[in-house]
Amino acid sequence: MPTLQTVYMMAFTPNKMENDALIGVCRLASDMLSAKDKAFAQRMGLISKTTRMTFSNQLYISTMHTPQNMQTTLGGWVKNEKAPFAPILGDTFFAHGMRDPKGMENFVLFYFHITN
Repeated sequence: MPTLQTVYMMAFTPNKMENDALIGVCRLASDMLSAKDKAFAQRMGLISKTTRMTFSNQLYISTMHTPQNMQTTLGGWVKNEKAPFAPILGDTFFAHGMRDPKGMENFVLFYFHITN
């Protein structure tokens, strides 16, 4: 049975966030995505006591960050963590965009490192 080793969550936000706020944004995005994406909810259901969850915050600049650029940034971080990065959209890789209370865009990318 596959084991979920680590969930990597990278938030692209208009302002740098403290760790507690970052985790809150990632949880909110996770809840919202779980409510609308069954595959994502199933992946989140694999989290166990041994699953590592890591968070990263990047400043979002609309003129610089494209979906491909954000995925590349996530991939660099995951590889830096000495984990393989082989994203499959809708299986091990998910993205969620939302606006904060001020109307600013935020994007959270999720990568699930699963081993057999």
